[in-house]
Amino acid sequence: MKRALLAFVLTTCMVGTAAAYSFGGARWELRRGQGIPYTVNMTLSADVPDQQALEAVQIGYDVWTALPCSFMQWDYAGRTQNRAWGAGDGENVASWREENWDDSPTALAIASTIWGGAGGGLTDTDIKFNGFHHQWAHLPEGGGGFDGRTDIASVGAHESGHCIGLGHSDVAGSTMWPSTGPGDISGRSLGADDIQGACEIYPSGGEVPDPEPDGPPPPGNIGFGDDCSMGRCAEDLFCVSDGRDSYCSKICEPGDDSCGPGYYCAQLAQGDGACVRGEDPAANLGAFGEECGAETGCQPGLVCINDEGTFYCTGPCIDGGCPGNYYCAELQSGEDVCVRGDGVGNGELPGSGEACNDRGLCQRGLFCLNDSGNVDENTGEVVPYCTESCDDGDCERGFRCVDVAPSGTACRLIPTAGQRDIGQDCWVNPEAPWRPPECGSGLICVGWHIGEDQMVDDKGICTKNCAVDDCCPEGWGCLEVTPIFGQCAEGENDSSNFECGGPRPGPDGEFDAGDPGGEVDGGVGDGTVGGGGGGGGDDGCAAAPGGAPAPWALLALLALVRLRRRED
Repeated sequence: MKRALLAFVLTTCMVGTAAAYSFGGARWELRRGQGIPYTVNMTLSADVPDQQALEAVQIGYDVWTALPCSFMQWDYAGRTQNRAWGAGDGENVASWREENWDDSPTALAIASTIWGGAGGGLTDTDIKFNGFHHQWAHLPEGGGGFDGRTDIASVGAHESGHCIGLGHSDVAGSTMWPSTGPGDISGRSLGADDIQGACEIYPSGGEVPDPEPDGPPPPGNIGFGDDCSMGRCAEDLFCVSDGRDSYCSKICEPGDDSCGPGYYCAQLAQGDGACVRGEDPAANLGAFGEECGAETGCQPGLVCINDEGTFYCTGPCIDGGCPGNYYCAELQSGEDVCVRGDGVGNGELPGSGEACNDRGLCQRGLFCLNDSGNVDENTGEVVPYCTESCDDGDCERGFRCVDVAPSGTACRLIPTAGQRDIGQDCWVNPEAPWRPPECGSGLICVGWHIGEDQMVDDKGICTKNCAVDDCCPEGWGCLEVTPIFGQCAEGENDSSNFECGGPRPGPDGEFDAGDPGGEVDGGVGDGTVGGGGGGGGDDGCAAAPGGAPAPWALLALLALVRLRRRED
């Protein structure tokens, strides 16, 4: 079943400035006396002894728990090996990234908040600290001077504020003010708007405390682009680090050229931007609806899709809707995206197990799976089909739940012979090519062969058992196998004991393969009728599908054994 769509928002603390208290859109659905557990990864900052780093992280969470006017409570639940971020696994994790930081280098830390489900409240929040570009410290009361290190507890308090549903504040000196600098510990002390936010979102009716008098450190005199590793930036500037240098920057509007030569405006969360050195990596990225491909990616938040050979950038559907000339479709991953067109020209979209349409589209709630095991036997080409995810492990009959790349699930068709006609090739199970071929209900496979590698190297053909009142189709004769029944062979005449005494199906393929719900006679393949003998291979003995062989099949088997003994 398809996973319920969850909202996903990223919020960052950067070394700088941006937009009284703001609500992020969702809160924890908890009762008074309940707490929200959080865990801390076993590996923290490489700059700080483990116990000091752990204490600093806990301080960041605790500032929101100590308010008498709010029933919000974080509960430390111990250490964890889990360092997942934004995974929606229900574990609220704080962790470090000492390498492979793939977000803006100016971001000190980023919180992910996921909400959804029945109540629409927060369900999972994680914090990751940028240890790749920034140095960290558990600073003493009074601050840490200008050694270039950032206070863990202050940044942690800011990020855990996002994790209770708060957005950025436009009140300088508040914990949710989106900037800080080396040696600044003011984030540990909640400002008036921080307190107001927590107590209005999680009101306990208790006394509203006065904010602590600590304010932001006074501005310095270091100018734009100059080294700020040992001093403070001038007013309206803030210190950023790109992993090599620390320099004073300023707020900008992403996409503008106000930063000047050698700088570009880096996109941060909440729409904020900061001037950083270098060339804009998004300069050659396609916007919504623009072309993309091997050399051109898409802007953040967009994906490049292949729509009938046309590659373009698109984004997620918003409440099932898309801009004009686009409609909402579903990817294999289960995500909804906007694709070109109005959806009307696609006709009735295929359902579960049916081949996807030419654009790779399926009915709502399904996606197109490119299953390498589902091959057209005539063309040898893979036939993608419509299916659904199976996060709960359940699939409808005829499907099994499998993992699909990069990180999802799908109900995959279980290979079957289907319903074949007499004279068609037998079916070899692609998942078990060493097993005897099959023909489906009512038919048997003859002439198949298993080679020295124990794999089927000759599929054989499908035929049926026959009798006087159960004739073979035109062009086929009923050859005697036992005195009780015969077997249809192409290009032969009926044996004298099995001359057709009833209607004979025509050569147009209209052939009664038997009642799938009734008892089916078994049959065998031998050297005379086209069985798979010789060369170290295996002969085929077919029984009634899903049950014991019919008595006549056993008689036929015994008869053939006797014949072979006589030949020996």
